[in-house]
Amino acid sequence: MRALDRATTAFDYANPDAEQAWIRFYQRPRLDSLTVSTYSQLRHPDLGRAAKDALPNLGDDDSKVSIAVLSDAATGYVLSGDVDRGVEVGRRFVDAATTTPTTMGRHRLASMAALLPQRHSAARDLTEDIRAACRLISPWPSPRSPRRGTRHCRG
Repeated sequence: MRALDRATTAFDYANPDAEQAWIRFYQRPRLDSLTVSTYSQLRHPDLGRAAKDALPNLGDDDSKVSIAVLSDAATGYVLSGDVDRGVEVGRRFVDAATTTPTTMGRHRLASMAALLPQRHSAARDLTEDIRAACRLISPWPSPRSPRRGTRHCRG
C-alpha cells in the first residue's frame, strides 16, 4: 500500500507531457487500474470506491487501457459484493475486449467468467456472453486444446 501511495503522489506531481515518450504511457487510467488491481488482490475494504473512482478517468484514446480498467473495476465490484454493478461494468468490459481483441483481454475474460457468482442470474448471463465472446475472439487453436477458444475462456 505504501508503494501505491508513493506512486500516486509521484503521479500527482509529475508532468507527463514534459517527459520522454515512453513515460507518457502512464496516464491516470493506468494508475487507477493498478490501484483497483492492488486493492482487489488485497481484498481492501475500499475496493468498491476505487473501482467507482477509476471509471470517470477512462478515456477513449487507448483501448488496451480501457480493457484493463473495465476488467479491474468489474472485478473490484464483484469482489466487494456489488455484483449488479460488477455485471454492468463487466458488460462494458466484454464490449471493449471484443472490439479490440488482445491476449490480455482474452485472459481477463477468462478470469472474469471464473469469478462471477453463478447463483446470480445477471452474472450467469454475463458468463455466457463472455464464453460467446471468447469463441469469437480466439484467433488460434491451442496446442493443448483441440477446440478453438475454449482454453482461454472457461468459467
